[in-house]
Amino acid sequence: MEPSEPVEPVVEPVEPVVEPTEPVVEPVEPIVEPTEPVVEPIVEPIVEPVQPVVEPTETTDPEPETQEEGLIFGLSLLSVILIVGGVLLLAALATISICTVVRHKGQP
Repeated sequence: MEPSEPVEPVVEPVEPVVEPTEPVVEPVEPIVEPTEPVVEPIVEPIVEPVQPVVEPTETTDPEPETQEEGLIFGLSLLSVILIVGGVLLLAALATISICTVVRHKGQP
């Protein structure tokens, strides 16, 4: 074995214990006898209601009409044209159907 270097012992410092020399005295709260609290009356100011001044203004229609009155039952021109076209188409189809039935009636 090789000789090793001498190792110094590690010494941790120790805090010394200090004992109190004077006794610890906790402060004592003075004893206060309860008394009745002084209650001041609450005085609310009297407020009179004020009527707002309303100036009359001109009344306007809630829904102003942007289009003129229609031709029939208040419908627009486009609606009337579509209804008349539909009725004419229905009449034409009914006429063709009736003619077809009459023509094929006499055939076996």
